[in-house]
Amino acid sequence: MDCEEDEINQNKRWVEGIMDAFQDGLAGGMISSLLHILIVTPVIFLWLREREFKNGTLFGTSIRRE
Repeated sequence: MDCEEDEINQNKRWVEGIMDAFQDGLAGGMISSLLHILIVTPVIFLWLREREFKNGTLFGTSIRRE
């Protein structure tokens, strides 16, 4: 009976180890996605809009500032 309990406990530890690895990856992915959406994407968008404004091509116009 003890042998079966030891095997069950060993399997539980193995499954818990795999679940911990998945949880760590999931949490890291959620944090990096949040940072990308809240910081990186708006910065790139503003940088592109600023560049278009300086070039005079904002909103499809071709008026150049002199």
